[in-house]
Amino acid sequence: MINTWFTADFHLGHQNIIRYCSRPFHSTGEMDEAILGNLNSLVRQDDVLYFLGDFCMGGPDQARRYRDRIVCRNIHVVEGNHDRALRRLTTEFCTRNQLAEIRVDGQGIVLCHTAMRVWRHSSRGNWHLYTAIRTGSSLILRRPYRWMLEWMLTSFCPGASTR
Repeated sequence: MINTWFTADFHLGHQNIIRYCSRPFHSTGEMDEAILGNLNSLVRQDDVLYFLGDFCMGGPDQARRYRDRIVCRNIHVVEGNHDRALRRLTTEFCTRNQLAEIRVDGQGIVLCHTAMRVWRHSSRGNWHLYTAIRTGSSLILRRPYRWMLEWMLTSFCPGASTR
């Protein structure tokens, strides 16, 4: 059975994210290893993974090295504000968009890194998955973002917390 997964905000290679989000790591190497190791223990090669932005820091070569460490072949990226390097990669991901509309088991889902007040078919029951809320140029860590980060860390880094 092929599973569909959603995640975001790995910020691989991002030293400051450890402090900003109180991640339980001493170095980016330790963080990267934990996140990628736990991801690979859950998401199989033939599964489908939607990544909702902020994959990694660094240039295209670094992004390619991180991608090569992920077992899943079917990764769809919705770009976040830290994904400039991914724009130079042409074959590593199945799709790469600013916004995506998908269906999973009949459920319409709109994917975006940042929150939207209204999205296509929101009044007809389509879901909207996102990880960041922005006002102007600032990022606000409100409950939905914190929940997604909490879910990502506790799913891929057992024992971790964003509190």
